[in-house]
Amino acid sequence: MEYITGIEQYAGIEKTALTLGKFDGLHKGHQKLIDKICAYSGENCKSVLCAFDMHRESLMTKQERRSHLEGKIDCLIEYPFTKELREMEAEVFIKNILCEKLHAAHIVVGTDFAFGHEKRGNTEMLKMFSEKGGYTLDVIEKERYDQIVISSTYIRDVLSQGNVTLAAELLGYRYGVTGIVRHGRQLGRTLGFPTMNVEPEEKKNTAKIRSVCLPYQYRRKMVQRHWKRRGEADSYGRTQASCRSICL
Repeated sequence: MEYITGIEQYAGIEKTALTLGKFDGLHKGHQKLIDKICAYSGENCKSVLCAFDMHRESLMTKQERRSHLEGKIDCLIEYPFTKELREMEAEVFIKNILCEKLHAAHIVVGTDFAFGHEKRGNTEMLKMFSEKGGYTLDVIEKERYDQIVISSTYIRDVLSQGNVTLAAELLGYRYGVTGIVRHGRQLGRTLGFPTMNVEPEEKKNTAKIRSVCLPYQYRRKMVQRHWKRRGEADSYGRTQASCRSICL
């Protein structure tokens, strides 16, 4: 997968199957868009995901997003949400960016996709310019869970309640946190097994979740009112767990 930071660095000449958005969690709704551009991609058309960097807390880091997309799409473009981009007229964005820079043959977006100065651009404008721009447009309906639209905002709310099981269902993968292990308050000593305190990466939404690994011999010592197992043991003989009230 080609990885590019900044739209100006893109130099591809092939036609593209393109999707655009924040993609700050790659949840099941995002995955529908990705599946569609992958279906369009082929020998003369490559799949491109353009992710707007909104400079705010996200469900995943840039490196995690890159790892999730590796082997699935042809190109990931991280597009900083600069003043120039915010003030660009929607018609100019279609002509200069989508058509001339990215050579869009197929554009895939969600129903609420908006772009351009003061968000004047929308799916109707994209449809209106599609014939002149030489691209097809797919507007994908929102993915739902129990009649609720799956969104990054909803998932953040779910995580704020400590419900990692539901978050995993909405995301389509287990939510995790990586970071530097820091010296804590040694509360694990009072439980009979060791814990660790992980300082998550900047801009990573951690809510009440903390990432904790326990060796095999400690699994049976978990205290149910504090711990809940998440998944099976990995290849190193460890199991993942989450902690709400002890590991701070």
